[in-house]
Amino acid sequence: MNAEAAAKEVARLLVERNEKLVLAESCTAGNIAATLGRIDGISNNFCGSAVVYRPETKKEWLAVTDKTIDKHTCESLACAIKIATGVLESTPEATWALGIVGHIGAGAPKEVDGDIYVCIAKRKKNGKIKVRYTFEGSVKPISGRHARQGAATEIGLSALAQDLQRKSNTNKNGKKHG
Repeated sequence: MNAEAAAKEVARLLVERNEKLVLAESCTAGNIAATLGRIDGISNNFCGSAVVYRPETKKEWLAVTDKTIDKHTCESLACAIKIATGVLESTPEATWALGIVGHIGAGAPKEVDGDIYVCIAKRKKNGKIKVRYTFEGSVKPISGRHARQGAATEIGLSALAQDLQRKSNTNKNGKKHG
């Protein structure tokens, strides 16, 4: 599913369930928010996006700890989890969050070049935040920052659409999964 189709599916599912989304983006630099923002009426279900490139911004805005950064780096699954849960904690009206980080720029160390990490979190009815989905992958075959940001955007939005679909699917007894 391309990024635009995935964004439309995310928007449709959020509207259908009257839920709201917030984002924490690092490597995509707000591209996921921009893709969603092109959909008419999305403002009813999209709270916004924190673009957190720098370690200090991740710490100040989303409560990522020095311990997480020192142990795992800012471009790790642990950091993706922290920014997704952090942005959801700081946005009480949101029910879903997506966090994405990665090494997709020209200066990425060779051994992690192209690696991206995605976390999707959900606020449960009792207010607790649960990590629902994580993804570790690569956009390495693609060259150029812009193209890699586009690929990471597509991966993030597609993962979110699939997770929302899982939540919406019903079994033969009419019970929801997820």
